[in-house]
Amino acid sequence: MHVLHTPAKQELLRFLSLHPASSTAEVATAFEVSVEAARQRLTDLENAGVIVGSVAHGQRRGRIVTFRVDETRVRALIDELAGYVLGQ
Repeated sequence: MHVLHTPAKQELLRFLSLHPASSTAEVATAFEVSVEAARQRLTDLENAGVIVGSVAHGQRRGRIVTFRVDETRVRALIDELAGYVLGQ
């Protein structure tokens, strides 16, 4: 659930929802951060399971990777949060 706690992560998820198949460089440009900062943010979201990269981790060196939101996982996290807040 912690992946949805920060506005920055929420904004990145929204961006990827509106711009599916965005690359790390495109995310960096959109958020005015370095490519390395964008890569770290994308890695955090990918490790949390809310986004999916187009290329497997071990095969990324030198390749352009694009990312999309895993809507099923995001909805499950939102449902989990709602259940917690509502005491269910």
